Amino acid sequence: MKALLAAFIVLCGAAATAQELVHTPPRVHGWWMGDVLEERLALPEGWRVDPASLPRPRAVEYWLDLRAVTVVEGEIVLEWQTFYSPLEPLERRVPPTPLRLIGPDGPRDYSAPGFTFVTAPIRPILAPSSPDQLRPDADFIGQDARGAQARTAAFAALALAALAGLARHQAWPPFRPRPARPLTAAARAVARLGDDGLAAMRALHRGLDAAAGRALASDGLDAFLSARPELAHCAERLRTFFARSDAAFFAAAPAPSAAEIAELARALADAERGRA
Repeated sequence: MKALLAAFIVLCGAAATAQELVHTPPRVHGWWMGDVLEERLALPEGWRVDPASLPRPRAVEYWLDLRAVTVVEGEIVLEWQTFYSPLEPLERRVPPTPLRLIGPDGPRDYSAPGFTFVTAPIRPILAPSSPDQLRPDADFIGQDARGAQARTAAFAALALAALAGLARHQAWPPFRPRPARPLTAAARAVARLGDDGLAAMRALHRGLDAAAGRALASDGLDAFLSARPELAHCAERLRTFFARSDAAFFAAAPAPSAAEIAELARALADAERGRA
């Protein structure tokens, strides 16, 4: 008997709760794919919802998502989004939502009744097209670009001047003078003389004099080689050259062949350019 009485009291309390809770569904018509529908539940005075019973946002059906659930000042707001695109207006039903409410007499289970709505197809308006439907072209507003062009040219000239000044300060090309290469010039001169050994000897002497910065004779060869260590591997060939040169100029001995002098000149030029 007591159990029946308790069950009756619970049912009465749940019924009272259901009567006092205000359910506000969204409007029935005028919905399209992608629209968000709000379902509202106003709680009775002194009642609150158990947070653990609130549904989590999820995909309820393939065409229906529960996007958000909020509780603000005694009102539960359920945001539903429809993705149904019918071929013609069609009624769809959002399922009930079970909740657990807590009131003065303890917790009560409650199920929000859900609602129905009519979704309509998205179709373009098929109307005949004509040139009259096009908007007229906007008026062209010309702008004088000569001022901007002049400023651009002035700034470009300033940039080039600044770059030239920086290149000169840093000795970048073309402001960096090329290092003097008298031995390379002598090798080219010897190559142009052909088989004239005596003329080739004179050309190589002029190159050696320019490299030494003075008239270079056999007695100054050691000092010259000490100042130009990159030519050390040609020391013996230079001594032989100077000895045969002295014999040719001062003892009427035959001059070395132009090919020998050209070979020595090329070796000296390679050493001067760092290729030895």
